[in-house]
Amino acid sequence: MSPANEAGRALLTTVDPTSKKCLIVGIILCIVGAPLIRYTPDLYFAVTGGLGAGAEVGMVALDLLSTIVQWVVVPLGTTFIGAAIVIETLLRRWRHGTEDNYN
Repeated sequence: MSPANEAGRALLTTVDPTSKKCLIVGIILCIVGAPLIRYTPDLYFAVTGGLGAGAEVGMVALDLLSTIVQWVVVPLGTTFIGAAIVIETLLRRWRHGTEDNYN
């Protein structure tokens, strides 16, 4: 095994389980949310083209889905990623007993 692979494997095994879960959930939310944001306009056109004048109910549902995705899923994913970084940083400082003095 190459030294880079060993270093990467050692880093992954030393990550706290809580921060690892936050990181995984954040990445999944971003991966799922980005295509939903991208393809929501295409879904609008498909619904209006296929149903014609009776597409209002579908449009309301897609508008609600789009709003939820844009305002919740991706921002929540990035928040989880940031929380994982903060958790890991604070745990490492706490374990090593180091503090930064900002005097």
